[in-house]
Amino acid sequence: MTAYRTLASALTLLIAAACATTPADQSETETPVAPNQADTRVQLSPKDLQAGECGLFLFTRGTPRRFVLFSSAASNQAIVFIENKEITLPLTAAGGDIFGQFLTRQTFSNDTETVKLTLSPGEKIEGGQRIPVASLTRTMADGWDVITPLQGVRACQPDQIAG
Repeated sequence: MTAYRTLASALTLLIAAACATTPADQSETETPVAPNQADTRVQLSPKDLQAGECGLFLFTRGTPRRFVLFSSAASNQAIVFIENKEITLPLTAAGGDIFGQFLTRQTFSNDTETVKLTLSPGEKIEGGQRIPVASLTRTMADGWDVITPLQGVRACQPDQIAG
């Protein structure tokens, strides 16, 4: 039961972090946005798992924590928060050790972006596993790499129980 509470706490943290950037009553704080004004979001929008689906939920390790990578095991792609935008990148390479439905080294890329994800699986919890240490390496156009330390959870939504 402790593992279930741990997973529930991790998922509650995920939901709270995703909701923390949205005002409770947008009508009070809503201002018109000019078409050329930059997007001011600082993290991915909340992501849901379907029954039986597993996903990676990764956050920055610094303060404030930001939800920056989501990947569903069934999709072979990742949604990554880069330069204030959600970008969907297909999985182009994977290796390392297996944990759940994922591998510990994954590369996602398209014509303009390449990111490499390295994960260190941690303690198993009910319905998933902690990821205490991870890093996202983004290769810039000038050849430099930007490395973002991450942590998070691999979580699976249980199959629906027939009633």
